Amino acid sequence: MSISSKIYFVLFGAVLALLLLSCDPLAGETEDLRKQGPKFIPSYEVKFNSMGGTDIPGQTVKLGEPVNLPGNDPTRVGYSFLGWYKDPDPESTDLWLFAEDKVTKPITLYARWDSGTAKRAVFYYLGNGSNPDPVPPVIVSPPYTTTMPAAPSQLKTGHNFGGWLQENSGEVLAPGEVFAATRTVTFYVKWLPIGYTVDYIANGGTGSQMETSEHAFNERKKLTKCTYTRTGYTFMGWSKGSEYGSGGEYFNDESTENLTSTESDTVILYAMWAATPVIVSKPNSSGPDDLAVSIDTSNTISPSILSYQWQRNGVNIASPVPGSDRYAPGTTDWNQNMSVRVSVKDLSPTVSSDIPVRPLATQAHLQAINASTPDPDKTGNYILLDNVTITGTWTPIAQGASRYFRGTFNGNGKTIEFNNPGFSLINTLNGYNCGLFSVIGEEGTVKNLKLKGNMTYTSTYTSLLAGAVAGTNIGLIKNVVSEVNITMTNNSFSGVIVGGIAGNDNGSSPKIENCYSTGTVNGITTNNNSNCNVYSGGIMGTLAVGSIRNCWSSSNISNELAGSSVYNFSGGIAGWVPNTNPRIINCVALNTIITSNQSGSYSYVGRVGGSPSGTHYLNNYANSSLTYLVNRSVDPGLNNCDGANVGTGTGAGQAGDQAWWTITTNWRTSAVTPTSSPWTVHTTKAGASESSPWVWGTAANRLPGDTTRVADRPVLWFEVND
Repeated sequence: MSISSKIYFVLFGAVLALLLLSCDPLAGETEDLRKQGPKFIPSYEVKFNSMGGTDIPGQTVKLGEPVNLPGNDPTRVGYSFLGWYKDPDPESTDLWLFAEDKVTKPITLYARWDSGTAKRAVFYYLGNGSNPDPVPPVIVSPPYTTTMPAAPSQLKTGHNFGGWLQENSGEVLAPGEVFAATRTVTFYVKWLPIGYTVDYIANGGTGSQMETSEHAFNERKKLTKCTYTRTGYTFMGWSKGSEYGSGGEYFNDESTENLTSTESDTVILYAMWAATPVIVSKPNSSGPDDLAVSIDTSNTISPSILSYQWQRNGVNIASPVPGSDRYAPGTTDWNQNMSVRVSVKDLSPTVSSDIPVRPLATQAHLQAINASTPDPDKTGNYILLDNVTITGTWTPIAQGASRYFRGTFNGNGKTIEFNNPGFSLINTLNGYNCGLFSVIGEEGTVKNLKLKGNMTYTSTYTSLLAGAVAGTNIGLIKNVVSEVNITMTNNSFSGVIVGGIAGNDNGSSPKIENCYSTGTVNGITTNNNSNCNVYSGGIMGTLAVGSIRNCWSSSNISNELAGSSVYNFSGGIAGWVPNTNPRIINCVALNTIITSNQSGSYSYVGRVGGSPSGTHYLNNYANSSLTYLVNRSVDPGLNNCDGANVGTGTGAGQAGDQAWWTITTNWRTSAVTPTSSPWTVHTTKAGASESSPWVWGTAANRLPGDTTRVADRPVLWFEVND
């Protein structure tokens, strides 16, 4: 074979070997196993250079371990063995200490010899952690005896002198004792750790006095777990001083050592307490969506050394910077299970508290309720801290199969404006539910809120239920004003149910109380299918099972229906009210016009309710000059569900007269279960509240720049100046 052929063959073999190695299916697995295996501890060779003496076998010693003292000393004719040294230089004093020195690399130890003609023994007295050479070495000739020296002058912290410990035998000798040996011997000081007592003081806590605990120096031992308690406070740890910072601080049942270095000393530890924090939601200078910790620091712990760690669902969050007692939540944090852990620097096991109210300040905050936990039931406690304008796309809160809102939404007197958003709807309960909320569940409450702006939506799929607050209400809506103009169109084979506050109701006993609406309400269907009905009202479109109490509406209502065989129920307060029990109680319909553009004979209009029967209504009033327009061959007239007449002017006995609203005889209560109270309308905001919300809406009560307020009618207390 030629030289070039051999070269090619060698190269080919090398490449093939590399390919085989790279294709080894176990290569990566082996490397993973190496990584997962126990930590590798290297071993090193220790050699003994006898420097002319007899050979001494070497040793293999693991990193960090001591070298075993050879069983026999080397011998050398005419010399006495003095010990093993780290350096071959005969002047070196760097003796290898078998009881203290540890192996960190390969080493060679060198024998040291004395050239005296007589054999000698060397006695080393080493300090064992205090003084490396407290007593000079003693070299003796036969009979190789020495008297144990006095204790070293330099003592070891936290220890008492316990005698001289012989390295090989473990025998302990006292100063003055005589020791005989046949070879070089090393002694070490035997140090005895001091003992001390720990006493535990309640420092404001209560409970039986805790027993003391006994400790030894250099011995780690847990402190006794605190058994004291203090009402309204959490135990944070132990301190050597009665106030934090006056001594050492320790966790509850922390393992400690060396609390003192004095024999039989008593260490006093004081219980440290921190008041349980209260988390509040409130606006401040840093912005409207702000959380703050309110904590009582009138205890032994100074507030300056408290540390705060905010958490989301039990996991620490990096923002804000740990230590801050305030937090402006972002869109991913505010609606989660937020808590704060309060500690004394790094001492305590922390005090934790959940946020009772989740604050809202932006459209993103509102929208994120849909992502809040638990799901599907939205059961949070929410408060609106700033006015919000909804733009772009809006997905009603808590929509989807059984995803009803079962929490509490407190509008806090703030305003939400619909700036012609596009609605993203999915089928919920009985169809598309359009509004701020999709469906308010049986346990849900929406209150103290103002809504304004415009809502428009066209459905091409299913029934359309709409209201400024919710498409369907199964819970409670109270103290809400709507100035929203609503237009709902259905191009499918289904109908429209629309109201100024809510579209439809369901469940066992839904309620709408102390609300009013002024925006227009329009329902439109474009198909002649028999299901393409329109039910519309100033407060609700359909009041099937619930009740409306102490509400008023001035909304103008307009409906358009394509077919002649479809139904239209329209009313100033509610459209269709099918049941016979009183459903609309102590309400006032101040609407000026109701229009029904339907050519067939199934259009029903009422000043209060659109149903043709009058047994659903009690103590209601309606605008005596209401205009109704019905496009059908025979004018049906107003049905008898229109309430008693009331004028809309400011004269005596009219709706613009405050006295009329407060006349007890206008609002009969005996036939209502539960008993219905008459209207209470306050002259000014003073005295009004969530439970008594109405204030007379005169021009003097308007907010600066507010030109949309309906004057001389009751409005909600949060709408007026203080």
